Amino acid sequence: MLKVLSFSLLAFNSSALAMENFDFILISKKCEMLLSFNQLDDNSLQTKNADLSVLHCVRNNKEIECDASHPESEKKVTRIKYKIHLDSPPLLMFSTDNGSGMVLIDTSKYAASYSSRMISSNFLGAKVCSMMFFTQSQYNGLNKADE
Repeated sequence: MLKVLSFSLLAFNSSALAMENFDFILISKKCEMLLSFNQLDDNSLQTKNADLSVLHCVRNNKEIECDASHPESEKKVTRIKYKIHLDSPPLLMFSTDNGSGMVLIDTSKYAASYSSRMISSNFLGAKVCSMMFFTQSQYNGLNKADE
């Protein structure tokens, strides 16, 4: 387990940090996207692998601000603002104002789930990721142990 974790951390270590000072980081282990196209055939519903995401987050009272990056793609870093809906340790749940993005963290398991929704004139889509959770000090400590 530690070797897999070390490999995952090293894989994202090369990406430029969106935030130098963050309270916690969420690192995708696996992401999938479910797409429903506006057509009536056997291919109208598809599941695909999705870009992995890394969220560097800062908490400010009842709000969380995260810089989202996608190390496997050319996408720019995006800053996303969330509102906290559940803060009952070890659980923390927050979402965007319009509900398009949601995060659920279990700090005792170092695990998180992330979902986002998208819409266009041709399809509806939902991306879901299984993520690892670390505070900044935990993340920095693990990276130093790998050096």
